[in-house]
Amino acid sequence: MKNLRPLSILALAVAFLPCALRAQTSGAFQVGDVLELHVTGVPSGDSSQFGSYVVDDHGMVSLPFSIQVKVAGMQPGQIQQAIESRYIEAGIYKHPVVDARKIRGKDVKFVTVIIKGGVKEPQRVLYTGDLTLITAINASGGWSDLPSNRIRLQRGRVVLIYNMLDIEHGKVIDPLVLPGDEITVGVPKPAEEH
Repeated sequence: MKNLRPLSILALAVAFLPCALRAQTSGAFQVGDVLELHVTGVPSGDSSQFGSYVVDDHGMVSLPFSIQVKVAGMQPGQIQQAIESRYIEAGIYKHPVVDARKIRGKDVKFVTVIIKGGVKEPQRVLYTGDLTLITAINASGGWSDLPSNRIRLQRGRVVLIYNMLDIEHGKVIDPLVLPGDEITVGVPKPAEEH
């Protein structure tokens, strides 16, 4: 009988291990966690703007249309309600339905693209396979006051320069960006081009 007691405790520990692990990935969000959003109840073109977001050092996530939401310390259900409320209060959407989940550990398969310069929210943006130059800039809050319409895309040692207006007017295809790209918005023309 005495030998059964340690086995009973071991059996209970093994039985509750999956619950403990599940609670760890579905608990409150912290700095550095990845929030994945799926949004319905919005125009079809807008739903594709949502994706994965890293909780920044201030516990915030920056979402499309310059919406920022503090998510650190919140559960996924609370985050869903907070994001829905922010978009409704801002008059952007009437009936958004947000599905939020935390991605952790082996599920986190992301790399970033750096966006800086003339954007409202310079940051690292999570790379997705369909991320273009313009969608990356929009994920950083869009353009701020620009010294020029030039966008510098650095990919390793290669530097490409794009004109924002050419892309917007369809003269040039909005290029896909790759993991590790660095985008600088509003780059002035070199002196010899003036």
